[in-house]
Amino acid sequence: MAESTLVSPEQSAREARALAEIVQRINQSLELDRVFALIVRHAAELLHARGARLGLVEEGSMVMAATHGDVGDLSITATDTFGSISSTGEHPLWERRSDSPEMGNIVAVPCIANGLVIGAISVFDVPERRFDSHDEELLLALANHAAIAIDNARLYRQSVRAMEHASILASSARSLAMYVTPDEIYADIERIASTSLDADGVALYQSAATEGAVTIAFSSGAGKHVATFALVGFWEGTRGDVMRSGIPCFVHELDVVKDKQMLAMVAEAGISSIACLPLAVEGRLQGLLVLRYLTPQKFDEDQRNLLIDFGSHCALALRNALLLERVEQRAQRLAAVAKVQQAISAASSLADVYAESYRAVASVVDAPCFVLMRHDPQRDVLVPEFVVRNGDAGSPDSATCIQMVRGSQPDNSLVAAFRTGEPNVAAITDGSDSATTTMHPGMMVVLTAPIVNGEQVLGVLQAQSQRPNAYDREVVDIVMLIARQAGTAMARAQTSASERAASERARALAVALEAMDQPVLIRSRDEIVLYANGAALREYGYTRDELIGLSSHVLTVLPTVRAHDQTREAPREELAASGSWSGELLLQRKNGSEFPAWLSINNIVNEEGEITSSVISTRDLTEERRVAEQLRQSEKLVALGELVAGVAHEVNNPLTGISAFAQLLQEERLTPDQLEAAQMIKREADRAVSVIRDLLTFARKTGPRSVPIDMNALIEQTMRLRTYGLRTAGIEMTQELAPGLPRVHGDDRQLQQVLLNLVVNAEHAVANCTKRIITVRTSVAAGRVIVEVSDTGQGMSAEVQKRIFEPFFTTKPEGTGTGLGLSVSFGIVRTHGGTLTVHSAPGAGATFRLTLAIDEKSA
Repeated sequence: MAESTLVSPEQSAREARALAEIVQRINQSLELDRVFALIVRHAAELLHARGARLGLVEEGSMVMAATHGDVGDLSITATDTFGSISSTGEHPLWERRSDSPEMGNIVAVPCIANGLVIGAISVFDVPERRFDSHDEELLLALANHAAIAIDNARLYRQSVRAMEHASILASSARSLAMYVTPDEIYADIERIASTSLDADGVALYQSAATEGAVTIAFSSGAGKHVATFALVGFWEGTRGDVMRSGIPCFVHELDVVKDKQMLAMVAEAGISSIACLPLAVEGRLQGLLVLRYLTPQKFDEDQRNLLIDFGSHCALALRNALLLERVEQRAQRLAAVAKVQQAISAASSLADVYAESYRAVASVVDAPCFVLMRHDPQRDVLVPEFVVRNGDAGSPDSATCIQMVRGSQPDNSLVAAFRTGEPNVAAITDGSDSATTTMHPGMMVVLTAPIVNGEQVLGVLQAQSQRPNAYDREVVDIVMLIARQAGTAMARAQTSASERAASERARALAVALEAMDQPVLIRSRDEIVLYANGAALREYGYTRDELIGLSSHVLTVLPTVRAHDQTREAPREELAASGSWSGELLLQRKNGSEFPAWLSINNIVNEEGEITSSVISTRDLTEERRVAEQLRQSEKLVALGELVAGVAHEVNNPLTGISAFAQLLQEERLTPDQLEAAQMIKREADRAVSVIRDLLTFARKTGPRSVPIDMNALIEQTMRLRTYGLRTAGIEMTQELAPGLPRVHGDDRQLQQVLLNLVVNAEHAVANCTKRIITVRTSVAAGRVIVEVSDTGQGMSAEVQKRIFEPFFTTKPEGTGTGLGLSVSFGIVRTHGGTLTVHSAPGAGATFRLTLAIDEKSA
């Protein structure tokens, strides 16, 4: 510091006037930044220096507030500039530190207001300049006035900011008071935070209880994705601390953020400062408001108070909106319950009751997933009847039935609700509820209510939600109302379903009786016909009106076999004793025709065991007896075959002798006429022997065999058996046999029987025709031997062709056929791996076509 120089009065006057003008200019400005700029500019001008700086004390440190002039090549820090000026301002001068670089002459003085150092002014010039004590005194005088001006500007700024804050708070309070729904409040909070509080991002968290589940009401602006990440370990971080303590937190240095991964995400989003404001009213927590800033915030006392007051306004507005929402929601729920109760009451089927119960629950509570389970008392299990997954109704899985283990502690909420008859709410964490088969992934909480009707628990219904706090006490009470109404409706629907099932069974029984081919009657205790099915009407020849009301005795002639004289009493006594009777009776139709029948009579009794009616089923025995007669005729034919075989043996012996003597006679000396006669005797005897041999072959009883067969030779052999019959009937027989026909493999006797049956049928077909021709032809096609037997008869209709191979079906007059020939032939051909078909038309004759596979070995 240079020694003080003498100052002339004129210079002192000039300096005093300059100082007065400077002070006047400074005092005329109330903008704090403007005051800072004026102070450093006039300080440099007053001392005719190169530049000046103003530093302010903030939280014990000197912070540069304003600078004037050109520092040039000087690197001057706050410490270099203001030296070691203490908070008391006792050190009047700045002294160069021994380790500081050469940077020119500097003078510094403190700014003292109300006895406290609020800052300091330093003036610097070129190195050649040396400030003296006069310069120091002049700068000190300016610093004293500057301190007052700074203090006034600060007071002014505080008052302005207070007015601005009051305006912001008043405006936000009015704005928030205009809205009544939480969503509207959220939108207004976001607007005010961005426009009035200069926040770049906003998030609002909600939690019903400390350490409870936390949800995001909304998050927008810069770093909005950070809000979702913050939910993980929420209560272990800064946000959890604020929620737990209720004390706001202002983070202007991100290093204090506990979670380093969170710190990285915040930094990546460009966020510099964060304000965490607890939302509480009358000590009750409403949530947490987080404001995010891209530009660094100092969060001075005024800003903090503003944000805290804004948080209080938000908490109050949210509290009121939520209260109003709850009141309206309760009113809507009760109205919805009343409406859906009507719908449930109107449901006529169990399926409708299940669906309406879900709609009732979903209309008043959050239930994206839902299950309704009915109790099956026979198996003692809960059976899923109605399932909803994410709002879509699906098919219940019977595999998810829950067994009721009696005597043990309930292991899940469904069983607990069923056993106790009381609703319950359970949080689901990693399958803590063992009824996992009814849980949909992602659900956080379940509300289970018993479905009751009076004192009886019919089942349970369960609503599931992703919101941990979805089900409060009020919701539980409303769902329980729905469950009780569902129980009443289920009981009524089950009764209706039983009645409908009984009615449906009766209708099904009536349809089944009508569809039966067997006549069925229902008669009363006094044996009056009450019901007759269609088969009974057709059998007896009555109309329904004629038969109903008629005595059943009208339909009976006499028992076929009499047990004793009182024939009508026999069935009655056995019915009374055993409740049923079966036997053969001779019945009669309306037209007087009689038919044998097998009757089965069974009594119908009521719950008291009294006989109310009886069921009579009838089976006509006419056809059975005809078939039995045909079987007896078949047995006669078998006996006749055996007789023919015996006769053939007896005839064959003398024929052999005649043939031998005719051969010897031919060796004698005979006239030509005698020789011709002997040759005729020999020829006819040999023919007779051949016919008898074929007859013996056909009638011989041997086991089945499989040999190579020449179908041409078999046809010729068979035709010799029918030559006489055909000739005497005037029927022309033609054979069109393919030469070199391949052999087939099978039983030659069975195939001969088939050929004989086909030829005999052809004989009957042409018997009454003027043109009587039967043609047998053979051929080969597609590796199969084909045999066709054609006639020039009357042919047959398509309906007859469909039934021609049925057992006992015949078109021949009664007594001339059994109806078994073609059926037996069809079976023989099929066992040989062949086919037997018919082609015919009325008036065009018929052709039976037999195909058999070629014997590859013989070929």
